[in-house]
Amino acid sequence: MKVLFLGAGASVPGGYPPGARLLDAVEDFFAKEVTDGASREAWGRFTTWRTEAAEKEATRLLLGSTNPEVVISYMDLVEQAAESEYIRLEAALRDGLNTLKRTTDPTAHQTTYEWILEGQEAGYRSPDLGVARKVQRARRDLRLSINAFLEFSHFRDRDRFPSGPEYLAAVMARLTSPSVVITTNYDTLCERTLLAMGLWAPNDGYGFDVPLVGQRVLDGDHGGAILPTPPAALLVPSAIKVLKLHGSYGWISRDPVAGPRVMGENDFRTEPRIHLSGGLLYGLLPHEGPLAVPLYDRREPTGVHPGEPTLTLPTFMKRVAGPELQSIWAQSAKALGEAEAILIVGASLPESDLAVRTLFNPIRLRLAEGKVRVVVQDPSSGAADRWKEVLGNSVEWNPTPVG
Repeated sequence: MKVLFLGAGASVPGGYPPGARLLDAVEDFFAKEVTDGASREAWGRFTTWRTEAAEKEATRLLLGSTNPEVVISYMDLVEQAAESEYIRLEAALRDGLNTLKRTTDPTAHQTTYEWILEGQEAGYRSPDLGVARKVQRARRDLRLSINAFLEFSHFRDRDRFPSGPEYLAAVMARLTSPSVVITTNYDTLCERTLLAMGLWAPNDGYGFDVPLVGQRVLDGDHGGAILPTPPAALLVPSAIKVLKLHGSYGWISRDPVAGPRVMGENDFRTEPRIHLSGGLLYGLLPHEGPLAVPLYDRREPTGVHPGEPTLTLPTFMKRVAGPELQSIWAQSAKALGEAEAILIVGASLPESDLAVRTLFNPIRLRLAEGKVRVVVQDPSSGAADRWKEVLGNSVEWNPTPVG
């Protein structure tokens, strides 16, 4: 088995920014392109929060950083601190209620009750938690803004690279079935290229099953009608899976407020949470030919908020949330453990990506024993050095630029 690992550098020739310039690219996008009001307002709120929060000396250096991982890590730390404060308030409430149960004197009972209410109200209205709520809103606005940039780029790519960029097709041509592509990128250049090569299909190509139909299902019910069946080429098992460790444009996690009813499952914690958006599927398929057909994820909800973009933001505190992403990481670990050859393209392996470093760490022993060959294709010698730090000196370096 061969494994291809694609980092942000693999998408730079296709018009996407390197990871360190993500926020700059989103800012440039909103400055130049006409976008919907909601996403523009979200970006405006995020930039306002960032500017106001950076006025304090302690946070100016962090929030003024051009590295998005520093900015978002600050947001993560604030939210973690707030979570600790919420836990403290809940514990205080439990203690207060226990005291209330033991109080028999009516006057003391009323006094204790009022004391509990005042303490809880003061806690939840504290300036510190107010800061945390602003950060939570800013995080959501940032994710929506990045998603708007990715959506624009996705449909731009449909016109520019209907079969995927040629430079990426040349990389994919090195793969043979069975092979696996693992990537930290949000964009769809990889799967667009493999779809055109007949090696990938959206029904299972992301590492989880997607029930595809040729007609949108309204309100989760089609009245018993037989739905149009997509072309067979979109339903065959994918010869090459694309495992996206940090999520993707067009992956939508259902809104917890809507609950399991929307997706038709019984257990919100373990059943599938992610569906593919109609925009993702429409933008992946060509303008003409046998694959130019309507295509939908049968589970895509209508009449309710569809959910939130599934994008793991760049941060030192990355989380793997939901069964699909957990499965993707597990499948990636399995593929790396079985691989005879691993090609790493455009991945600089920043210090912040501890999860990816941990994912690759078991390869070190196999590489030293000659059981796997690892080639890093990246013009940066610094990237090669970081990979050698994780995998050892047996890593081969190919300085040829991608694209």
